Amino acid sequence: MVTATDVSNAARALAAHFPLSTSGSSSGKLYEAWMMLEMGLSLRRKGWTVAWINPSSSGASTMVFRGSPGSLTPHSNPAPGYLHLSRNRYKLEMHNSLQYRGWSGALHEVDISILDADVANRCRANNWRPAGLPCVGLELKHYTGDLGIGLTRSMLMATTDLALLWSFRSNEGRVMQWTPTKTYAAMGNLEGSVARILTTAEKTGGSKVLTDFHGISLAPRVDIDAAYIPGYHGDIDDLCDDIDNMFP
Repeated sequence: MVTATDVSNAARALAAHFPLSTSGSSSGKLYEAWMMLEMGLSLRRKGWTVAWINPSSSGASTMVFRGSPGSLTPHSNPAPGYLHLSRNRYKLEMHNSLQYRGWSGALHEVDISILDADVANRCRANNWRPAGLPCVGLELKHYTGDLGIGLTRSMLMATTDLALLWSFRSNEGRVMQWTPTKTYAAMGNLEGSVARILTTAEKTGGSKVLTDFHGISLAPRVDIDAAYIPGYHGDIDDLCDDIDNMFP
């Protein structure tokens, strides 16, 4: 299972000048932080420029991740940071535990998400929540037991609510989300996005049937083994290949 030491090792590999604070973090939040850092390391090897952004006004030099669902304009200080990803004309942001507004108006936490940096900056300037599906949305489950279908149903309901929100809308704080080739405009259609569930669970049962039907990838046993080297995890590399292909 992922530990604070594993997260610290990945953090040092990505941005050695930023020490990491994991005090009081739950196992689920450690898994989020580790996944986010591992994705940054993998995308860097694929040619992306990856930088840790610390928005805190105090100038604190510690990596801070969200400990609960939040917005792009948090009131905490130090504020949670994020990864800025850039290559060619693409400028993106990767966040943990960021909330997105769905078609119903409800807010949904996405454990790890990637959205366009211009969209993120527009949300910050207007104190908006990003709306609709992000370019990449990951649900993470750090479990020792089996993955229950109820958790997968909840994730699918949230994803559907986000997908139902037409992309090209900027009124009432609803900001469009996009990919280089298409937008998320179809009623519940996840085509063009990367939507995955990654879990340490060994067995997924009925969850796999449900995700396969609705076009969401489910990867079990995404954990650390004895041969683990930061930035070289096979399942995360495969995920980042899919992300890389979205932005040619």
